[in-house]
Amino acid sequence: MFKVTAVLFFILILFMSVAIAENVPSSAFFEEPTSRISGDNPPTPLFEYTGQCDLVFAGATMGESGSFDLTTLPDDATIIAAYFITGIWYEDNLDSYSMAFNFNGTDFGVVDADTYDEAIEDGLGLGGFSHDVTAEVTGNSSYSFSAVGIEGNIGPYGHLLTVVYTSESLPFRALQLLSGAESLQFDSSTASFDVVGDGQGMLHIFTEADQPEASDGEESIRFNGSLIAGGPGSDLFASNGGDFFSYFELPVTVQSGSNSVTITTGEDWFGWHFAALVGPPGAVETRHSTWDQLKSYFR
Repeated sequence: MFKVTAVLFFILILFMSVAIAENVPSSAFFEEPTSRISGDNPPTPLFEYTGQCDLVFAGATMGESGSFDLTTLPDDATIIAAYFITGIWYEDNLDSYSMAFNFNGTDFGVVDADTYDEAIEDGLGLGGFSHDVTAEVTGNSSYSFSAVGIEGNIGPYGHLLTVVYTSESLPFRALQLLSGAESLQFDSSTASFDVVGDGQGMLHIFTEADQPEASDGEESIRFNGSLIAGGPGSDLFASNGGDFFSYFELPVTVQSGSNSVTITTGEDWFGWHFAALVGPPGAVETRHSTWDQLKSYFR
């Protein structure tokens, strides 16, 4: 009797392990490192601002509902923009990708994806959402949400709330947000920024459905061609923000004109949905001085 019970228990544990693994795209559809999901749909410009500005963020783990806890806005912050960023994976290519969305009690109804990355054969399609919730974000607080995919979805695996604000304590600088839906495995994807000038900046990256696992291949972030995080054999995209999502804040040296960020992954299949760059203003903004800029010179 004991042996029979032990065998049944072992089978139950094995079944549960497989079921959990099949909820993650890289395990469910690509058990062998032979697939390639190309970097053909990188994040694109969403919002930009020049002034005494910065951004803060809050993340939430996988699931169709949860909450964001904003705690780091300064007391004198004026909120300029706020976006809810997420990706939802779908089992088939659809004519449209959409979700039923509620943010902090405000019902937005069914919201269409801004963009989507079509599934390869026997794979998953990925919808990318960046919904404007500026009117709903009032400061440091907890903000609830629900994001339920319509038709044949297998989840969102992580969510982001990003808030752009101004404060008298900040230097004058430029900021640009990118958003999208890049489904990526065994390839690289490159996105570009075009608002900052020469100097030091901060790069922000958000991915979801990534896993802490030994990667076959390279997991890395490069800025203007130079490696700034990860590398060959690295497990960089390892859910550092919570269950199945990662967020990176990386100091970078920026240049006037175009700046690029390149994400590379091996076996770990995930979605890249957001990037932001904060740095000195570019030449156009420098030529046209503003009151905010003049004040910042005398701090």
